[in-house]
Amino acid sequence: MINGGRTHVRTRPCHPSNESPLVWQAAPVQEDDWCYDNGEELSSGFGPEETAGEVLQQWMEVDRVYCVAWQQFTSADWDTLGQIYRDLPGWQPFSSDVPRWYSLDEDRNLHLWASIEPSGLMVAGVLTQGMWRDWDTQFRHAITSHGLPRFKCA
Repeated sequence: MINGGRTHVRTRPCHPSNESPLVWQAAPVQEDDWCYDNGEELSSGFGPEETAGEVLQQWMEVDRVYCVAWQQFTSADWDTLGQIYRDLPGWQPFSSDVPRWYSLDEDRNLHLWASIEPSGLMVAGVLTQGMWRDWDTQFRHAITSHGLPRFKCA
């Protein structure tokens, strides 16, 4: 969807929301198996005349769920997640309600927030495609390298 010059696009393979995200499986969780994007998958609409650098500067809406297995979290896992939040780019330490990055104001173009939901960690906001790719890559790496419990989204 185009919204004020912003495009909702999937920047990494994740399961679209029309598939059931809550299927527990014993198989190992692969890199792209533990998240899904809400909304429809749309083409970015970028033409061949645009460079990769220009595409990375395009604004996009983020609406992703990471399939994190909250019921398996230990006290140490919660502490680790808090540290991961603080280490991510744009961390806003003075948020009084939910974890936030880049801005406390959701009316600004540049903002990202997270919410713990039964289906996993929901992350939403508006960033450039390059900023989102960097944030998402760092978040995924931190979660997997610390071995935090997650499950395969169907």
